[in-house]
Amino acid sequence: MHSGFASSKPGFFFHFRVRGQHLWRLYDEESGEVLDSLLAIYKRIRCDPNTGRVESGRDVHEILAQVKEELLLELNSRIAASEAPTKLFKEQRDLVAILGRNLKHPTVPHEDSLELLQTLREPMPRTLRRELRGLLDAHADNDYEALVSELASFVARYDLVADGREDLHESAEEEVGEEELELVTYLDLA
Repeated sequence: MHSGFASSKPGFFFHFRVRGQHLWRLYDEESGEVLDSLLAIYKRIRCDPNTGRVESGRDVHEILAQVKEELLLELNSRIAASEAPTKLFKEQRDLVAILGRNLKHPTVPHEDSLELLQTLREPMPRTLRRELRGLLDAHADNDYEALVSELASFVARYDLVADGREDLHESAEEEVGEEELELVTYLDLA
């Protein structure tokens, strides 16, 4: 379902449903940004019953794909961050979040990422913190394969092992897949 009306600020409003949650996003054509503030979105889409409807004929598919991609990244980053225990050093929490976001990386085996994730979720001696910071600064999200390789060397060098108290296959919340994003409606602000 969709609609449209003339607006002084062109863009597209999207209403999604994912896992029982309703999420609003607005693509602002002037800035190219995707807005997520409910108040800002409400102010842009508010109209009275007499507002005339228009059909701009613009193609929504490319914008919709971009908004979906950003929304999936946001949702999955939140999931990864919530999986990182707070008793760990910030560097460990950051690395756990990166590993969690990349469990389905196309070139790194799932088991490698999962094993590192389990190991990094364990408390570590403070003396290792600086080296973890160096690994994080050197690789972060831009070269995931190199980061995994360096982390595997780090774990082997210090003989770090997860104690196996929790099985991440059962406890980790699954990432949100594109098929779970249900587009309820969109509005063309022409």
